[in-house]
Amino acid sequence: MDAIYRALLAGSGLTYPQYTVLSVLRQDGPAPVMALARRLGLSSNTVSPLLKRLEAQGLLTRDRGAQDERTVLVALTAAGRGLAEELADVPTRVTAASGLTEGEQDDLVGRLHELAGALQAGTDR
Repeated sequence: MDAIYRALLAGSGLTYPQYTVLSVLRQDGPAPVMALARRLGLSSNTVSPLLKRLEAQGLLTRDRGAQDERTVLVALTAAGRGLAEELADVPTRVTAASGLTEGEQDDLVGRLHELAGALQAGTDR
């Protein structure tokens, strides 16, 4: 799967983690760093360098919250939104390249959700 994503993202100049950040912001809109990290299933320490690189590329902005300066709000720029829109079909193309039937895909997604839940339950102890 990694090779498929790399091939599909090669022309964009994005890594898979950077792509996921843009994709989530495209779907959900602007978000605080902590909420974005939770949505991605990553720590804020992992997400912050990704955001810094994407900001340097002009794809997103990071602004301090007006009411709480400890909060950093992340939003796509016009260039970031445009790139995210261009890449919106990547999941469909990955699915097609996987060779799995729709039923197999649904089964895989269900099992991955079960695994993620079990892993989360293990860390909550």
